[in-house]
Amino acid sequence: MELSKTWVIIPAYNEETTIGQVIDGLLKEGLANILVVDDGSADRTAEIARQKSATVISHLVNLGTGGAGAATATGLDFLRDTQLSNISAVITCDADGQHSAADVRSAAEVILNKEADLVIGSRILENKQQMPFVRLVGNLLLNILTRFFVGIKTSDSQSGLRALSKKALTVMQLRSNGVEFLTEMFQIAKQERLIYKEIPIQTIYTDYSLTKVRDLTYVLNVIRFMIVGRSTS
Repeated sequence: MELSKTWVIIPAYNEETTIGQVIDGLLKEGLANILVVDDGSADRTAEIARQKSATVISHLVNLGTGGAGAATATGLDFLRDTQLSNISAVITCDADGQHSAADVRSAAEVILNKEADLVIGSRILENKQQMPFVRLVGNLLLNILTRFFVGIKTSDSQSGLRALSKKALTVMQLRSNGVEFLTEMFQIAKQERLIYKEIPIQTIYTDYSLTKVRDLTYVLNVIRFMIVGRSTS
């Protein structure tokens, strides 16, 4: 298993309370190549990540207002430019501790076993009851629209746990700074005919993670991106 050629990207904005624990969990799973993209944090996010021996890239200001698109794009660009010849899989996961490190490794293994080019960790396949009702309804709506506008059937279009093969990394050149990047990844996958797969994951909801409410603006921004992207493609 080529975990030595697997990288984990963690987009982070003011996550000093959780970033250290997230990195520790990944290291215990044998995921040693960790890239934290600090999206203009005003706290100790970058400092703590460096103390944990993660590679850190910092934006001078917050570029991904309303979502992690800018940080994710920076991470993918960096790995494509500096590590492409020595990489087998790239995983993205949230910085707030919502994702189990074991699930991150499981997603990597699907890529390393050459079963897919793009893997989504779905919180809904087996654990629908764990998701707060408002998020569940919003997610189900966006799943339907993703199938209609993009042409990909997914059970969790808004999951931040994603795994990419080298082929996917090569073509996944994101332009979205906000939450729309999740949909943009599906659009690119469809256009490039990437092999797509979902795996069930656990989501660890805490009082801290639940403070990050996804309101109607979030949903409207994603819908707007789908419509604009569809009309200009």
